[in-house]
Amino acid sequence: MKKATYWILSCAFLLFNQGAFSQNQNLPTICNGCEKYPINGPNSWKSVSHQKNITQEGSMGRVNTAFIDSFSDKSFNTVYAGTDFAGLWKTTNFMADSPSWECVTCTSRLAGIGAIDLAINPDNPNEMLLATGLGPNFLLDYGLGVIKTLDGGKTWYSTSLYTDEKGNTLPAFRVRFQPGNPKVVVALSRNEIYHSIDGGEHFSLVYTKAKKNKTYRRPFFNDLLFHPTKPNLVFATSENGENTALQDGGGRLVFSNDGGKTWNDITTELPNACDSEGNTKYERVDFAISASNPNRLAAIGIGAQVQNRLFVCDNITETNRKWISKEINGKKTSWWLTDIEFSTTNHDLIFLASVDPYQMNLNDTNETRIEARRMAYNQHVDVRDWDIGKMKGKMMLISAHDGGISLGTMNEKGHLVWENKNGFGLNLTQFFGLASSGLHGFVGGGTQDLGIIYSHFIGTPIDGNGNFPEQMKWARDHVGDGYDSEVDNKNAILYAGNNTHLRKYSLANGNFKNNGTAFAVGRDYISEVNRNGTIFYAFYASGKGGYAGDQLQRDDIDEDGDGNTTEYVKGNLVMFNYPNREWKASKFVLNRPAELDKTGHRMSAMRLAPTDTTIMYIATDKRSGNETNRLYRIENPTSESAEWIDLSALLTASKICPKNLWQGIADIEVSHTSTNAIWLSYMDNVQTGTTKVLYHSNVKNDTLGWIILDKGLPNYPVNKLELDPYTGFLYAGTDVGIYVNEDPTNANSEWLCFNANFPVVKVTDLEIDECTETIAAATFGRGIWIAKLPRDTFSTQYFTADTTINGDLLVEKKIELAKGVELIVAGDVIYSTKSAFVLSGGSSIGANSYCKNTCGVVQPLATSPVFSDKRRGLSKIFRKRGRLNLVTEP
Repeated sequence: MKKATYWILSCAFLLFNQGAFSQNQNLPTICNGCEKYPINGPNSWKSVSHQKNITQEGSMGRVNTAFIDSFSDKSFNTVYAGTDFAGLWKTTNFMADSPSWECVTCTSRLAGIGAIDLAINPDNPNEMLLATGLGPNFLLDYGLGVIKTLDGGKTWYSTSLYTDEKGNTLPAFRVRFQPGNPKVVVALSRNEIYHSIDGGEHFSLVYTKAKKNKTYRRPFFNDLLFHPTKPNLVFATSENGENTALQDGGGRLVFSNDGGKTWNDITTELPNACDSEGNTKYERVDFAISASNPNRLAAIGIGAQVQNRLFVCDNITETNRKWISKEINGKKTSWWLTDIEFSTTNHDLIFLASVDPYQMNLNDTNETRIEARRMAYNQHVDVRDWDIGKMKGKMMLISAHDGGISLGTMNEKGHLVWENKNGFGLNLTQFFGLASSGLHGFVGGGTQDLGIIYSHFIGTPIDGNGNFPEQMKWARDHVGDGYDSEVDNKNAILYAGNNTHLRKYSLANGNFKNNGTAFAVGRDYISEVNRNGTIFYAFYASGKGGYAGDQLQRDDIDEDGDGNTTEYVKGNLVMFNYPNREWKASKFVLNRPAELDKTGHRMSAMRLAPTDTTIMYIATDKRSGNETNRLYRIENPTSESAEWIDLSALLTASKICPKNLWQGIADIEVSHTSTNAIWLSYMDNVQTGTTKVLYHSNVKNDTLGWIILDKGLPNYPVNKLELDPYTGFLYAGTDVGIYVNEDPTNANSEWLCFNANFPVVKVTDLEIDECTETIAAATFGRGIWIAKLPRDTFSTQYFTADTTINGDLLVEKKIELAKGVELIVAGDVIYSTKSAFVLSGGSSIGANSYCKNTCGVVQPLATSPVFSDKRRGLSKIFRKRGRLNLVTEP
């Protein structure tokens, strides 16, 4: 039973800080809370994500691999699903209308689990081997290699296929027991094949496919099969790491006739698959062996630059193999074909997994074309993997796809009829971005291939403790990949989009309405909204030609007056003004810094200064070895005369920032008390000694230098930073959960585990919601989670003289004004329900005082009676956050 191709984007060796583990030692695990923030504490996390399908075709998230356990269960009810980051899942009632699922690996709290492939010992189904690693859209390929369980997944331990000779942890892509002899195991990792003779406890490296051209990424092996009746015959295929043909190292077919001990490359046997020097023409080769006719092997050669072809051999067990070759559809098709399977009842019928799945008949009389008929299905597209079986004479085809998992059965007309098998518990939605607004009862964001998934309420969905209701109604809007999302509370607007369009939505009056498309962008855009809701900043990070010269395509904007409403504008940053809540482009495009036109840069982060949103920071990650990470600041970016200030020298001079390939700035955070104080986080940190978080108190004074804030952080990427303006606590979203630093300007401060009840999963976004005093986390693989913010220890702020604060006022436990003192706050007052306001010596609240509460209504403050040394609880006057003008009278 074959597994899908797994597309890995990486070229770096990576290390875990726990060090190498030999066989039978415990695997590294991640904390589940700490003494200060325990599992049963008030700040524990809870899932608010959807627990069932939103749409008929599936909307739970990507499943990369499906595996039918026919060894211990002949009823077709025991099925496993492997996911990115969310681990391995299992159901024992798959044939039910709505199966119930449980996570097999989650209780172990293993770090960085992506379940790519599963092998079950037929003689003892409780003995399983799991190939681990991370999947598409990530720049890293770390994993735990091949791990093993002897108790059905309750506990796992490492095999020797865990690190390479340099101590770098390895991803594993495939693992198989030899039929009839489970002591023999073969596994694939990167561009290497490993062999074991003790059931996968210890592995030996037996074959390496090296690349000749150093310009390209290394090829890696992607598929593996033992012959079902002659188990000494083993086949494996490979692919390259990008969608262009790779000279002597892309898609190849290799073969072993001694159970995987020795291997030979037989790609040249495939008709017209190689050039005269034996170099493959294809990016990837994928294959299957027919269960009903084990002499037949079918392979697909896939390439974006060449015609995709099908290769069929009907004497695969013989020495003198003979192949025929046919074009697919008579033209080039998508190179994204991930799996091929034979029907269990008809060895002429094959199934192809792709963006759209196909079934094909090998007996087509046209030798140059095979008719591909799109299947009638009721499932999500983007099929990653098939697994196939037979029950009561009927073929059962399981599809693992970007919307979850489905079951297809063949009807009497030879058509597949599909049932969605996403059930309760299979909560594995992959979010790229998050937006949260307690004021408007909204939580949601952009997802991997499922568009925008959101929950929106009419009325007040938040209880007195800031909790969302237990039952939340979820919905979807649009398809494709959704990315960064922002809420403008002032104008009740959500900004979000997928990988083709950026959109504006109304959140007013309990509605969720698309107000039109701003422009078509591409993918990976990042956005910010200024506090007044008047300007929206957006850029997108992908591009062509090594990420240089990115283009923005804008719709319905006639920038130059030529009548053309589709404009292509060079530059990564565009500002949109929203008078009357309508889309309107600014009169110019703020071009990115000239240095970024060089190949090797990609804009990766953007942040406005909270106390002065005319100040913006942007940063890049690296895309080539001779470039460095870059950091820029701009003041008043809405002015055409504004210029970028290059702060990159601060990074290179510090000698503490990562300089290796793919190690880039993931996020920027700016202080709520100074526009010059910033934090940076780095995304590629699975190496010993690599800096993860930096702090600089004044980037305008480069003599101060950076402070490293890594104590207590696990050695994994830090993807997102979020500062609580009230407490000054800094939260870090990592590949293995969330951590908090309560004193993030102090080099000796330590990060505390803030993972109580939170899954070990990649955190892609964090949002603090002052209206509910909660923090929300978007994950890539386990949906959205929310926790109550810790706000317990604050002090009194004394004002003994007239004071005007032009920016924000962060209220600690209480504010106390001396007699006759006037306090005027023009910005936001941010405080908690525990805060209080004390008027001393007969002072009172002035007649013109008011609170403009962004979480409620404009509320005049009482002007009488005059009271002495009496405390007015801010929780009664305000809600959570407001604009304030307070005056005391003598």
